[in-house]
Amino acid sequence: MPSEKFGGSESFEEKGIPPTLQRAIELQAAGQAPEEPIEPPFLNKADYIHVRDTILNLIERTPLHNPYHNVEHTRGVEARFLELARHSKLSAAAREWGGLRALLHDFGHCGQTIRQAAPADIKRRDLSNEEYAALRAHTLFSRNFQSEQIIYLQTGILATSFGQTQGEYMRQYRPVSDSEKLLAFADIAGFINGFQEWMVESLHVLEEAPRETIPADFEKYLAVRKGFVNYCSMKLRDIEPLLEPSYYAGLEAKLSALDENLSGNAGAERFRPFAKEFERIRAAD
Repeated sequence: MPSEKFGGSESFEEKGIPPTLQRAIELQAAGQAPEEPIEPPFLNKADYIHVRDTILNLIERTPLHNPYHNVEHTRGVEARFLELARHSKLSAAAREWGGLRALLHDFGHCGQTIRQAAPADIKRRDLSNEEYAALRAHTLFSRNFQSEQIIYLQTGILATSFGQTQGEYMRQYRPVSDSEKLLAFADIAGFINGFQEWMVESLHVLEEAPRETIPADFEKYLAVRKGFVNYCSMKLRDIEPLLEPSYYAGLEAKLSALDENLSGNAGAERFRPFAKEFERIRAAD
């Protein structure tokens, strides 16, 4: 792929989905994943960096100003995926493709978990956030990648779906391949940065949540977050066979430390700034 230019068709920005996305959805519905690519997406590291910087600049320029699903989150997921991949059995090509998937996984996110319930001025409210990101992968790269390569990007994006497991807008997407499992874990692995940063990140997530799902008080909120730590522990066990034992043990220790930090009295000193921010979010219109 040439480093100086990339882009593609915008014909699906208002309605419809491209055949590549239809195929990616079909693969996900069947619990299948496309074959891992043998070659990396770019001829050299400079091309990857060029495309990476362009995607991050596009995300940074969005007018939505999402509290959580923003350029910092994207950088974090890419960094965590590449770190996980370095301690895994993934090939060099799969690592680079996975980095590109990470950069695209929330592209165009509307700042609300359920895109279909977002305000009317949000584009493509007929799609989930992950479906829209997969659509944008097509519009960005349809001139540069073959259809099979775009489908590979799109299935990885769909595999990061979270928070739409029931109800009117249910989506059954899930990670199938090893690379998809590592990316989906990287998406939720903010705990790697420690308790303080994780709590700040968690409250940014809360700002994007539907109002009716916000817990009644801070103590209940901490209980919800402990439940999420348990979910992360379950997902970590899923990828244990893929990781170097010593690296896996380090991640397990970080999750245990986080769980311990979340225990105890909600009025403890370490929680006070977060409790104050929680009340601000609850009181917001």
